[in-house]
Amino acid sequence: MATVDERGPGGESARERAVREHASLLQDAAHLSIVGAVLLTGFALVKSYAVGHFSLTTGAALLTTAPLTVLLGSLMSYAYWILPLAALALLYGAVRARRRIGAWTWEGAALLGLAALSALLSPVRSLLTCGLAFLVFLLVARGPRAAAEATGADAPDHRSRWRSRWASLTSSPLFRTPVFFVVAVLWVVLGSLTRPWTPVELVAFQEGAEQRLVVGNVLSADGEWTTVMRAGDRGLNRIRSEDVASRRLCHLVGAQAAGQAPLLWELQDRPYRSPNRSCRKLADQQSDVQVTAGSFPG
Repeated sequence: MATVDERGPGGESARERAVREHASLLQDAAHLSIVGAVLLTGFALVKSYAVGHFSLTTGAALLTTAPLTVLLGSLMSYAYWILPLAALALLYGAVRARRRIGAWTWEGAALLGLAALSALLSPVRSLLTCGLAFLVFLLVARGPRAAAEATGADAPDHRSRWRSRWASLTSSPLFRTPVFFVVAVLWVVLGSLTRPWTPVELVAFQEGAEQRLVVGNVLSADGEWTTVMRAGDRGLNRIRSEDVASRRLCHLVGAQAAGQAPLLWELQDRPYRSPNRSCRKLADQQSDVQVTAGSFPG
């Protein structure tokens, strides 16, 4: 029995179309992976360079001692802003899906659930800041068009012309909603580009007959050497690991974002207290021990 070869308008069979579409998907995935790898590599280079206060020596030490933690640690350091932005993006996606389909689906409900979870984990101050900024963007980008459509030709000529011009200006691709999130992410990244991704530590070590302190980020610690980037001038200290007496995590004002309670804890009226003590107070408690120059900013 002969088989029927169903061909499309261009003489292409269904099998050939499927093979072509599959190859196209593979090419798109390969292109995305290449672009992603280039972007991640570039981010790691720029982040290490900026955190080292634009010193090639410190930047190279940062990148070579901890290349993977550059990405993972940076994501954690941006959590106070990424979570509110994610909540807004998920909420916007859910509303868009609702308008497009005309009814709530399980996908829209899932987006709303993820948006609520992101909002509950977000600090209240950051959530309000991002929410107000997004609201202002929507008013500027969508308000004139809505006003122009509502008034129509009944409004005075000079007012209708002004609304029409502003509406045509805001119809530019620069006023589309994804642009807001791209600009917001760039603002977060650039605003904290020089902030380290590893926690600050108070390291006590023995130098000859006396004990010394250094405040900074421990980049590597093996059986022979411990490398510390000083928190103040971002210089490097290499200490023999056997001479390290103690390491204590601490909070350094200006080098790290201040701790903030998430919205969930605010709703539960649960007090927030940072588990890390001040680096300067810990150093002052050991007044008989000399602090290495460049440990503190300023």
